[in-house]
Amino acid sequence: MIDTKFVKYKNIRTKHLSKSLINNICNLKDSHWKFGLSSQKKWFIRNNKKNDLHNLLFYKKELVGYTSLKKKKIYYGKNNKYYLLFDTLIINKKYRNLKLSHILMRHNNSEIKKSDYCSFLLCNKKLIKFYKKFLWKNVHYKIKIVSKNGNFQNKRLLSYNLNNKNFKKNVLIIKI
Repeated sequence: MIDTKFVKYKNIRTKHLSKSLINNICNLKDSHWKFGLSSQKKWFIRNNKKNDLHNLLFYKKELVGYTSLKKKKIYYGKNNKYYLLFDTLIINKKYRNLKLSHILMRHNNSEIKKSDYCSFLLCNKKLIKFYKKFLWKNVHYKIKIVSKNGNFQNKRLLSYNLNNKNFKKNVLIIKI
């Protein structure tokens, strides 16, 4: 078991991240998605805007968990709204199964509620049960995902803090 008094989290906008912290984030991501540190850094720079929010979980002074929330647009009918894209939940391998992901998920949900936006995430089918523990729900709209970075054919779309009254039965076009 982990002593939670040594667990701290920080929210930092991209524009305020130090090079050292970006390196730590990229190293943590590369421990799971093995594309190489150089590739992780290029992806990070290319895909994060200056006001994206990075939620960092530390144990003692070591970065052990990470997520980011990115402000994006939803297009539906003739209307546009903003949402937060929940991106990249990762916990350091040696700290998994210690419920740190639960701390980070509750923190993310709190940040989403404070923002007053809804949030979407894309995940593999096997992760749906995990996210549902934190009140994320399947999206039952007709969805078109627009992205320059990926293939989302086998992904599931989940939402948090979504007010269904705002969207009626229109097709949602989600830009990622």
